[in-house]
Amino acid sequence: MGDLRFIASPGHVKPPDILYKYYTVERAIQVLATTSVWISAPSDFNDPYDSRLRFENPKGDREKREFGKAIAIHHPGLSGHAERRRWEKTLPTDDSLYEETANRLRNELRNTTGVACLSERRDCLLMFAHYAKNHQGVCIGFSTTDDSRLKNAHKIAYGDQVPTINLVDITTNDAPESAGALLRKARCWEYEAEWRLVLADRTRFLLGLRSADIRSVIIGAEARSDTLARLREAARQSGAAPKFFRSRLSSTQFKLDITQVDNSASAF
Repeated sequence: MGDLRFIASPGHVKPPDILYKYYTVERAIQVLATTSVWISAPSDFNDPYDSRLRFENPKGDREKREFGKAIAIHHPGLSGHAERRRWEKTLPTDDSLYEETANRLRNELRNTTGVACLSERRDCLLMFAHYAKNHQGVCIGFSTTDDSRLKNAHKIAYGDQVPTINLVDITTNDAPESAGALLRKARCWEYEAEWRLVLADRTRFLLGLRSADIRSVIIGAEARSDTLARLREAARQSGAAPKFFRSRLSSTQFKLDITQVDNSASAF
């Protein structure tokens, strides 16, 4: 697989011991059988603002010179040789040139960065509906202990402003700045209580985990009766030994009641 570079952001805090992800039954079977999580690109997500940060143009001659040098050194693929030399030797005053570069950097961030999205919550009605096929799917809990790759997950910050980054900063030191942009979302997504694992320069692949990292499986309230047996078989194939739970609709509140399933049970 080669070396993986997990992007760290300033002020990283330890995630909860278990983080969760919602799946259809078919995808959950793959996760349990392979003990892995899918690493996506931000451009694949359902939030059109995801990682669509706003760039601030360089100010003054010094910043413009730094920007020209940074484009030539750190991002040679963004332009041809002649254009790079123009950036190095001139101080462009046409904002459209900066906007063109910003668009290229934005697309690069959204299509080459790897992200795994997880949540603090295992009982979210909306996420079971949106990501687990209307409560027919499952929610899997993953360990974030020091031996797990998921220990590198970062907490999402929610707000009302599109993240803004100076073009000079991201072209001279892109990893921390990129991580900051990937860890901010609109306030309307706050119910997801999201954490993210962010990888540089690699996306759309299965990230292998240890079988011990699969800690729990919560089955949706509308799941078929054979779902438990199918999930147990998938876990057996990889040697994972998660605890299994069943969610049910509360009869008195708009919430899910979650109870552990007996180890000997194979159906509901």
